[in-house]
Amino acid sequence: MLALKIIAGVFLVTGFGTIIGARNIVKKFKVDERVQANFGNEMDEEETLQFKFNKALANVKIIGMVITIPGIILTLIAFR
Repeated sequence: MLALKIIAGVFLVTGFGTIIGARNIVKKFKVDERVQANFGNEMDEEETLQFKFNKALANVKIIGMVITIPGIILTLIAFR
C-alpha cells in the first residue's frame, strides 16, 4: 500500500504543479505559437494573440487534470 500512496502522490504533485504553472509553461515553451485560429478575419492581431494564449493555457490545464485524475483514483484506493 505504501507504493500506491507514493505513486498517487507523484501523480497529484505533478498534475497540480502543471495546473498551477500553466501560465509559465505556455510562456517558456511558446505553446501559444502552435495553436491555430481559423477565423483570422473576425479578430484583429491583438485579439488573435490573446485567444491563442488563452486556448494554449486551457489545453495545458486540461493536460494537468488528465495527469491528476489517476492520482486521485489511486488516493481513493490506497486510503480506503
